[in-house]
Amino acid sequence: MIYYYCSRQYIRPSEIVFVADSDGICYFIKQKKIYKEGCTINSSHEAGAQMLGYLYQVRFALYMLLKNDNSDAQISIEKFDDVTFETNGTPYELIQLKHHTNKAGSLSDKSGDLWRTLKVWIDMINSDKTLLETTDFVIITTAQVNEGTAAFKIQKNECSEAYSILKETAQNSVNKENKPFYQSFLSMDEKEIKKLLSHICILSSAPDIVDVLENIKKILKYSCPFEYLDTVTERVEGWWFIRCPRSFVRSCSRVLRSRAKRRSMLST
Repeated sequence: MIYYYCSRQYIRPSEIVFVADSDGICYFIKQKKIYKEGCTINSSHEAGAQMLGYLYQVRFALYMLLKNDNSDAQISIEKFDDVTFETNGTPYELIQLKHHTNKAGSLSDKSGDLWRTLKVWIDMINSDKTLLETTDFVIITTAQVNEGTAAFKIQKNECSEAYSILKETAQNSVNKENKPFYQSFLSMDEKEIKKLLSHICILSSAPDIVDVLENIKKILKYSCPFEYLDTVTERVEGWWFIRCPRSFVRSCSRVLRSRAKRRSMLST
């Protein structure tokens, strides 16, 4: 069994994710802490939180692809959105992933996560109106959704009520950071905004970067004897974490296909 030494602790590969930044410095993640050159970095630190967010995208994309029943499914990361399911370059499911350590926070009416996401999608729709007819919009967040909020109304498919709450927030809030997002919302046609809201699905209290690994194991446990589950999971995720950066660094497509994933794993 291989162990990595980090921050005075020996860590099994199955307990960590490790990546190298542009300077070649290796970062380790164990549970919800980040280690750099043997020193613990507070996971609430902005850089640490951003790194967790990027790794969360990659790991969650693997989870969604593994549980997808379509063997020809095509998924991309940071192409149209955080994660996207598409068909030959046309997105049909745009996914925004929001990761918070310890599942802190909530998707409130003034939440930056919510308004920033709406701004991204409004800009996309302004460039291509057909998205409102052909695309589902998904927010997956580790945060909670409280009863009575706009996000709660969207979950209940009460889009008119959600629109009223968001409009009132956009008109009356003094949040300077959200001001560009509010302006974008208010400048869009009401019918289009309501149609966008009707196409949004919000999945709250989602598994965090550690828990989603356990969900991956639940899928893979049927493909091998139980005593090999950790090894198989490490191998699958190891292939995935190599494949994803290559799709960014090289000039090849960022689309990752379910069939190609299975072929690659079987051939290694």
